[in-house]
Amino acid sequence: MNFTYLIEALSLKRYVTAEVAASATLIAASLLGLLFAPLLLIAAIFGHGCWDLAKHNGCAGIPFFSWYVVPCFVVDTIYSVTLLFYYLQ
Repeated sequence: MNFTYLIEALSLKRYVTAEVAASATLIAASLLGLLFAPLLLIAAIFGHGCWDLAKHNGCAGIPFFSWYVVPCFVVDTIYSVTLLFYYLQ
């Protein structure tokens, strides 16, 4: 899920630095969460949803289709909250 925006930024040669930073941060948090602290993985999923929301509002990274980023935000948020609830059980 972290490569979609990066590929678009690279193809358009715009916002590459922002997309590399966001992708690298989310991937690193995911890997660290998988290996050491599950809450980091949950935070990375939620962080991706927040990145989607920022894109929808035109505040961050490569502009992308609203029909893509809004549902992605919803799915990422529901998924991360569900995982958090499961983790806290």
